[in-house]
Amino acid sequence: MFETFSKRAQKVITVARHQAGERGADSMDVNDLVIALIIEDQDPDVKILFVGLPGVILPERAGKEREPFFPPEVAADVLAKLKGILPRSKSVPRNAEMPISPELERALLAAKDLSNECHRNEVHPLHLLAASFREPCEATRLMCEAGITKEQALGSEP
Repeated sequence: MFETFSKRAQKVITVARHQAGERGADSMDVNDLVIALIIEDQDPDVKILFVGLPGVILPERAGKEREPFFPPEVAADVLAKLKGILPRSKSVPRNAEMPISPELERALLAAKDLSNECHRNEVHPLHLLAASFREPCEATRLMCEAGITKEQALGSEP
């Protein structure tokens, strides 16, 4: 399913899996996707995944810095609220399989459709963000309250 996803979009999916596992979810859902999108947007190296892993040395970032989509205060507020709202249970090991919820599957397919509509060869993180609005959840509600819209995401698409 992810062969048409850009490297950044694939990284977002990896972070979503990590976040779902950390909170002990039965499956990855759209809330996990949005959390991952915010984390990757604010920290492109996604250092959060490597905290506490022995022997991991992150390379220096090469290339041009990009402007984050989310204003830092909005990102912090939405993340804090989501982490307070979403249910928590015993963490799921990183190597355990994690299914995708039907809502997330629909959002991922919608992101592919948006990518095609934008005449792109790959799905990018902002396609994922725009598609997440098609599946109402706590994350999309909080983004709407913060003034983040599907149209803004598509308007910022590279």
